[in-house]
Amino acid sequence: MILRRALCLFLTVFSVVFQANCADWVLAISAFDGDDAFSTVIPNLILAEIPDGLVRLTTSTEVIENKRKSILEARRKLQNQMQEKISARDAVVFSTKPDFQKKNDISKYEREIQELQDQILDNLEEYELRDFYPDPVEANVVFWQKSRESLYKMPSNGKVTGVDGLITGSITRYADFIHVKAELTLYPGAVKAGSFESAATIKEMDLLASEIAAGILDTVVNTSPVSIAGNVQLEEGDDAPVSIRIDGNKLASYSGTEDNRRTYQQGVHEISVSAPGYKDKTFFYDFSEDTFFTVTVVLEKAENIKLTLNLPDAGGMVSYSALNAGEAPADVYINGLPLMGEIRSYDGGYGFFYVERPNVAPGSLSGNEYNINLAVKDSDPNVIIEKSRRNMYTAFGLLLMSLPFTFLTYGRLESAMNAYKAGSHTAEIVDEVKKDRIFYFISLGASLALGVNWGIRLGGYVKAANSLLPEIIVPEE
Repeated sequence: MILRRALCLFLTVFSVVFQANCADWVLAISAFDGDDAFSTVIPNLILAEIPDGLVRLTTSTEVIENKRKSILEARRKLQNQMQEKISARDAVVFSTKPDFQKKNDISKYEREIQELQDQILDNLEEYELRDFYPDPVEANVVFWQKSRESLYKMPSNGKVTGVDGLITGSITRYADFIHVKAELTLYPGAVKAGSFESAATIKEMDLLASEIAAGILDTVVNTSPVSIAGNVQLEEGDDAPVSIRIDGNKLASYSGTEDNRRTYQQGVHEISVSAPGYKDKTFFYDFSEDTFFTVTVVLEKAENIKLTLNLPDAGGMVSYSALNAGEAPADVYINGLPLMGEIRSYDGGYGFFYVERPNVAPGSLSGNEYNINLAVKDSDPNVIIEKSRRNMYTAFGLLLMSLPFTFLTYGRLESAMNAYKAGSHTAEIVDEVKKDRIFYFISLGASLALGVNWGIRLGGYVKAANSLLPEIIVPEE
């Protein structure tokens, strides 16, 4: 009994000391949208199912975002201080002080303003967080305003502050059944961490809240980290520096076999690997089946090719991959093919091109040079497409307007013919049949002509739309 009490006392003291060394991670929940009768009841039931004393393993991304948030707040303070100094300096300029005193005061403020400007520049450099590869850190999960009963009220400007995780949701009621959807969003950054749904009868609200809280709990605690390292293989003997990024955050820059293992949250992550002289590689992988991963990536040597893009019939600008390549003729250096781009000539011409890979053996393109002549259309295809679209819809509208007249004249002719067949061979009936036949053939001819016109306009519209397809070019030396 004494040993058990001592052990319990030790674990209690250890837990208190351990949590005292962790930062707080604030979890809040707001009133749910939907049925007003349950908009606050269900959020409170969900919070009641989340126990006290939780410890969250924050991700590397959260550490980076929090670091940037503090850097940004420091920059704003520096900017406010600099504005105060500028205002004080300007006040000296228009003051009645003697000139020598004005000069001294202005010099003093100028030095202080320059110091603040230097600090702001340093702050901007620090914000980039170069060579900052944080591991996840543990944090104590605490409730908003230290209370389970306090619901977070969304600010009127929509800017969430003071919380690290916010649970929002919606409620839909069907007779005696309710459907609840809850979302957990992480701040700063407003990152959607998970969505949780459940449905039950009104009498089973406690069970519904427990199911949603269980899903939220796993995401909040995040206690299943995975260890990821990168192993990039280059050509034998090449020691080019390699850059590895996970979800856009740099894992490491290294040459050789330096340790680059980091801890991340389980799930699907984007891996990007690059090295000078090699083709970049980006892929996704689900890091969920284990806790220890080594990602091995083999990079292919880049094929450095020079393309000279010419516009023989007009001058203009050539761009590719959303980057301006310059005025034609433009020299473009790329790592392999194919290449897609667009042309805008100075006289309003427009065009797209797609350069295929030359029909040569893989790996034999490096150092090759290609001259490519690009064709320019007379005008912007978007303008032609819009004009063709309007013409096509106008022709279709006229065709639809003609059809009621055709159906009406056909009905009148059919009625007169039925009367004639029934034995009414009077001169009046014969004249009516002849007259109705003429009107019918006129309206039918008009509808047919308008139908043919619509078909022609439709073909013109399809042709104009196809003009957006790029010109396919196979380069030849």
